[in-house]
Amino acid sequence: MSRLPRALRTLCVASVCAAAGLAVAQALPDAVPDLPRAYGYTVGDVVQRRVQLQLPPGWSLDLDALPRSRRPGQALELRSARVDAGVLLLDYQVFLAPTEVRTLEMPPLLLRFTGAGDAVREVRVDAWPLTVAPLVPVEVSPREGLGAMQPDVPAAPIDTAPRQRRLLVLAALLLAVGLALAHLRWGLPWWGRRQQPFAQAWRRLRPWPEQASGEQAREAMKLLHDALNRSAGQVLFAGGLAGFVARQPRFAPLQPALADFFARSQAEFFAAPAEAAATRAAPSSADIGWLKRLCRDCLDAERGAR
Repeated sequence: MSRLPRALRTLCVASVCAAAGLAVAQALPDAVPDLPRAYGYTVGDVVQRRVQLQLPPGWSLDLDALPRSRRPGQALELRSARVDAGVLLLDYQVFLAPTEVRTLEMPPLLLRFTGAGDAVREVRVDAWPLTVAPLVPVEVSPREGLGAMQPDVPAAPIDTAPRQRRLLVLAALLLAVGLALAHLRWGLPWWGRRQQPFAQAWRRLRPWPEQASGEQAREAMKLLHDALNRSAGQVLFAGGLAGFVARQPRFAPLQPALADFFARSQAEFFAAPAEAAATRAAPSSADIGWLKRLCRDCLDAERGAR
């Protein structure tokens, strides 16, 4: 009778110790991976590995022990590692573009948990394989449409005739506007030459005969006076001839002839008949040939030909 209570006491003590050991075992942290799909990946895909963390009270995951993002250039690169709501999330991206099916491996993890005091527990999460397939096979069927690269499908033709007509109309309008602006700014070259003062005077004097009446000689002098006034930008008299030549040096070689012209004009229009006859080198009927030559010389000077 005395042994039975002692055996019962031993059994009770053993049961209590086993229960306490079980409670301690259940109170330790652990990590349970959720295994991702191991096939069907190609280059560029992102694969997420999830690890459920079991953290009893007083235990925590050492974040410094989490794997760091790997350097670029690897076939399977770890992009990020983070903990969210008790789940460790590991994002991997595939950077391998194989020509045939290849098997890559998510590396194993060694997670470190810390508890009260100096308690430390490490839990290993095993590696996990995944297969990566090529985007296209190296050898494809020789069937038409599946062999070598096919030529581009020809684009549907577009009727460009209306657009071409609109472009031509716009180009013509732009050209007209450009010519108008150029004429306003600089004047058209051929038009400007024809509208110069001595050019206009020469067009009127050119068909006249070398011998003409005194009235025609007076008209020719008026034409030359008008051309000189327009060239000078003011009414030009004999006294202003030197200033005119200084402003327009191209007429400098003609200064003596122009001075003679002003003298003849003065004698023709303002002197008494006897004085006019003494001043003129020849009768008025002979002056028109000399006036035409002077107009032609002035025209050459105006165009820069002298």
